[in-house]
Amino acid sequence: MHTRIKTSLLFCTFTLLVCFNLFFLLNTTAQVNITPVAAPDDSNYSYERIEVSGVDHLELTASNDFEDYAGNTPGADGEKMVGFTIIDGVFTTYDFPGSQNTYFYAFGNDGRAAGHYEDSDGLHHGVILENGELRQFDIPDSVETFIYGISDTTGDLTGDFIDAAGVRRGFTGDEIVEFPGASETFAQYVSAGRLVGSYVDSEGIYHGYVRDANGKYTSIDFPNPDSLNYAFFHGINSAGMYVARSNRVNIGTRTFVGTFRGRHVLQFPGSVTTEGWNINEDGSVVGYYDTADGRRQGFVARLVEDTTEPVGAPADVGYTFESIDVPGVDFLELTASSDFEDYAGNTRNGDGGKTVGFTLIDGVFKTYDFPGSRNTYFYALGNDGRAAGHYEDNEGLFHGVVLLNGELTQYDFPGSVQTFLYGISDSTGALTGNFIDADGIRRGFTGETIIQYPGAVETFADFVAAGRLVGSYIDADGIYHAYLRTAAGEFTSIDLENPAEVEYFFMPGVNDAGAVVVRYKETGDVPRTYVGSPLNLRELQVPGAVSTEGWNINEDGSVVGHYDSPDGRRHGFIARLVAKAESDHFGNVYRVTLAKGLNMISVPLAPPNAMTARSLAGIAGATTVITLDVPSQRFVAWTPSAPDDGFPIEGGNGYIVNVPGPREFAFVGAPWTDEMKAASPPAISAKVSQDAWAFVVSGRLKGKSAFDGYQVIVRNLRTDSATTASVQGDYFAAATADLARRSVVHVGDRIEVRAIGPDGNVESQSLRFEVTSEHLANAVLSVRIEGIGQPPRTRLLQNYPNPFNPETWIPYQLSEDGAVSIAIYDTTGKSVRVLPLGFQSAGFYNNRERAAYWDGRNAFGERVASGAYFYRLTTPSFHQTRRLVIIK
Repeated sequence: MHTRIKTSLLFCTFTLLVCFNLFFLLNTTAQVNITPVAAPDDSNYSYERIEVSGVDHLELTASNDFEDYAGNTPGADGEKMVGFTIIDGVFTTYDFPGSQNTYFYAFGNDGRAAGHYEDSDGLHHGVILENGELRQFDIPDSVETFIYGISDTTGDLTGDFIDAAGVRRGFTGDEIVEFPGASETFAQYVSAGRLVGSYVDSEGIYHGYVRDANGKYTSIDFPNPDSLNYAFFHGINSAGMYVARSNRVNIGTRTFVGTFRGRHVLQFPGSVTTEGWNINEDGSVVGYYDTADGRRQGFVARLVEDTTEPVGAPADVGYTFESIDVPGVDFLELTASSDFEDYAGNTRNGDGGKTVGFTLIDGVFKTYDFPGSRNTYFYALGNDGRAAGHYEDNEGLFHGVVLLNGELTQYDFPGSVQTFLYGISDSTGALTGNFIDADGIRRGFTGETIIQYPGAVETFADFVAAGRLVGSYIDADGIYHAYLRTAAGEFTSIDLENPAEVEYFFMPGVNDAGAVVVRYKETGDVPRTYVGSPLNLRELQVPGAVSTEGWNINEDGSVVGHYDSPDGRRHGFIARLVAKAESDHFGNVYRVTLAKGLNMISVPLAPPNAMTARSLAGIAGATTVITLDVPSQRFVAWTPSAPDDGFPIEGGNGYIVNVPGPREFAFVGAPWTDEMKAASPPAISAKVSQDAWAFVVSGRLKGKSAFDGYQVIVRNLRTDSATTASVQGDYFAAATADLARRSVVHVGDRIEVRAIGPDGNVESQSLRFEVTSEHLANAVLSVRIEGIGQPPRTRLLQNYPNPFNPETWIPYQLSEDGAVSIAIYDTTGKSVRVLPLGFQSAGFYNNRERAAYWDGRNAFGERVASGAYFYRLTTPSFHQTRRLVIIK
């Protein structure tokens, strides 16, 4: 089975929360001093989920240093476990033939995966995956063999085995490993000559150990070992950092990472349990975690510096900002996101007369309007793909609305007159919001539970995470407060310093870590956003924005919302939690003003995320972006109808953008370190007139399933200038420009467009379009070329060259399949030559490879005399005659 996977970054949120006592090194054969190379006590990890679409149980147990992974998952029928690999993003499962279960626990840089399988008798045998094939591996004289490690330096396998006497010992390569005096010895992994594993002593207590290259053992004890159900040391890297798992009575399974002098608990944010299995050379840990709803997912925890938990938002943490825009959309009210970086919110419909909901999923923008509504709003987007919000009916009343599988359905809370939806729980699927009953009282709800803050006049409920509900309420004096409600139903009120001056105060989002996002507005001020723990909030503001409104906080601590630029447009944003040094580095602001029409612009700052033609068009509100491809000295264009993000936007280059109105916005980023990239002027503009110094003809081709290798030729019939554009998918954009800003197109110009196939054959009718003032205002003429390869009628075209000597080609086009011939006649009507072309499929026969060929000879092979001749195309349903001339 092969599946493309998706990963989600969690620049997260947690420090390694619990620091334990140092290990006491109990050395049974020698005392070994190991230099600690672990992360210091204030180190943190960022987390990345490793997920496979449609797989709810992903036991990630191994990785190589190339970020490929292996582990275990239920088989297709759910009755057995099978091994899997994720290599270059491709998920593949493996099942040893005839096995009850197959497990992978090791993955080498050489591409091999290894583990063991359970046979029909319940016995285990080592198994190795190499070049896509599984083979069995058993230690000599063993009854059972278990493989857990592959050495990247020697290629040796490491694991343990059980002999005929029932004794468990470890092995690495050909060497048997047995901790002195142990009743059982487990061997897990070797790095830089050091072997880690675990052993069980004569009293049944688990210990960890490290064995150095000289064969000396060091025992490692856990605190209160009598309460351990098990303890395993799974991985070690060449720096001496290890990962271990333990399971303790009344506590459950925990994962530790560190060195042999100190360790930290490693816990995936919001997880029920976290099990780490391997540590890479860069200190990253891989494993899996369980969620409250019973799913199991893989993770990678990466060692980072200077980050910390978002709860409280301490001073050494900041944010980088990415603008979320849809080209051609000047009002994008982003209000919700999933953990997969899909978005939902509100925008204006085509005529601007009403508000409609939108989703932006995998980069595809779609709008939704509840039938018969005045307005439709989205405020929630679940990881299950549902969007939710409410719509306003013709009487001005609001009803909940849920988008599922592309369809809108109404949802009204029982007994309500109005219903407002604001949240979808990713763990339970429950909807959260508030409703107004027949008495005009507003209460919150989550699922079927009604929420009312004690003594409140109105209660708003917004979102639930990890059992915590956040929302707002209005007291008897009309003052807004936010609140947090625990899973036990206990409320905590959160107040602002000057509550009487606040027009509104909402807490629309919370994540499993307890970090919240807050929106409020004071009288006479712009809306503002705060983020952090409920008792330690800090302002979040998009640099260069007039106002910032955050609506949702994801599990990785990122915040999504919308901001207003000085030109009155509304943009979405995502703010990502990073170290303060990084946020400061990318926190520079450069304000840009563009005049209506064509502008030459460069990027004055290095953005935190790579910019493309699409993102530049979005933030600038441009109808097109044009660049000069220096190697070919041809202009390349991107328009919002393009199927991709277009070319990269880089520092030091100039780009032509056309905006339909004045624009004032800000670039946010870091100063360019390359002087050449910082050298270009930020913007040069020119006014709109009856002509333009840059222009794009773009459109789509129809008529075939694929257009690989096709090109479109665009010719201005007034200037006789032509440009050629390659077709991507079915889309093309042909650009022309004059960097001296001299006119290249006028209103009233006739533009001829035709499609050319991979072999140079014309594949469409020559279409002609007239440039209007609207086209000029957008600097784009959008066209549609239909019937590619399918002429609307049969035609005989003029031969070329004409006059000719000694040969010529006769082009034609067929609207239907049939037998085709061309006959040559002299001026008296006498037949000179017949060219039987046989059965021809419908299509264009224009270029020399497809057109009819005449060598200027008669039926006897003799060259004909100079003069005029006629040629006639004949098909079962058509004939046409044209004149040609031969000269000598």
